Amino acid sequence: KALEMLREARRGAEDQDSTDSADSAPVPSMAQCRARVLLDQLGDTPDTMRTVVNLYRTTVDGKTGVGGAFIPKVGYLSDVTAEMLESVADLVRCLPDWETVLGDESEAYRFPTMQRAAMEGRDGHCRFPGCDIPADRCEHDHIVNSWHTSPDSDGPTSVANGMCLCRLHHALKTAGLWSAETVDDGVTVIWAGPAGVIAVTEADGPLSPARAGPDI
Repeated sequence: KALEMLREARRGAEDQDSTDSADSAPVPSMAQCRARVLLDQLGDTPDTMRTVVNLYRTTVDGKTGVGGAFIPKVGYLSDVTAEMLESVADLVRCLPDWETVLGDESEAYRFPTMQRAAMEGRDGHCRFPGCDIPADRCEHDHIVNSWHTSPDSDGPTSVANGMCLCRLHHALKTAGLWSAETVDDGVTVIWAGPAGVIAVTEADGPLSPARAGPDI
């Protein structure tokens, strides 16, 4: 579609040249044509285009955001930028305090929405050693297997027993090639792999208790 658009623009420019028009528009580049096609596919209007921004911000009384904010893989934002982004958001979830989050367990196998949001905010990215795929693009895994999938196991569906893993590393763990355990409610994950390899990862998302800096 971009190539067709570029050809049509070139034909239009040639027609303009043949009439010696001074108002002829410059021919767009292929990159500009691709961008135009992409915008057309997305809708190209505020009513139809959707953009997801995972922004973590301190709240007052569980309602109003205050101060700056943190976006995974971007960093800390000023309070002005945070206020602007929050003001146009269609959905804002207010997470309870961390102790309440850790104490909440679900009887279901799938992690509830609030647990997933808390895990993503704590982890920041995939918890497998060396992987930096953002947490919001990861799957949610039970560190200790759930009884729903492993009858001999008793891992609860909770933030303390959950972590974010990209699809590939989730599959490696499910296959038994790597195993994981935690001693501090998911903040630190200790991995054991083939040939006796041991690796440790620490949650460094904006909600991680291990993160130094503003309390976001």
